[in-house]
Amino acid sequence: MQGECIREMTVDIPSALEGLTSIDHRATALLRREHEAILGAFREYHDASRGAREAIGQQIAVLIEIHDRVERAVVYPALAPYYGPLIRAFLTEHDQISSCVAIICDSRNSAADVSASVDRLEHLARDHIGREESSLLAPVERDQPGLNARLYASIVAEKERLAGVVDDLESRS
Repeated sequence: MQGECIREMTVDIPSALEGLTSIDHRATALLRREHEAILGAFREYHDASRGAREAIGQQIAVLIEIHDRVERAVVYPALAPYYGPLIRAFLTEHDQISSCVAIICDSRNSAADVSASVDRLEHLARDHIGREESSLLAPVERDQPGLNARLYASIVAEKERLAGVVDDLESRS
């Protein structure tokens, strides 16, 4: 599934990435900021007219896909030596979330299927975000301040790499 939304959807990825930084240069602050953006997008989805929901649903899928890629490539590998069992559980949750994102990204799915997937995705994302913030981010802030600060730069670099990949994909279309 990874990459499907980014490749198949016409969403302004650089703008989506641009807003996901933090003046507090800790990985946990940045991840919390991303979580807020994702949850805010779900609120927008529910407040939107039926016609606008499709675009917001796609935006949610892209935000989650970017977040997933960064956590899988940078965050989870760096934290696995300290929080291995927790990271494995979170990866399983990411896989469940990714299955919903895949349905949202597949243009062949009906509006009803997409809507049901957005609802399920919201439930999964809210549960995951709550567990991740309390069980992982809080302990990292408390126990790994140096790693937390170093991870920030790695996350930003991965987002810049993703933005470059998207630019490359768009130039080939």
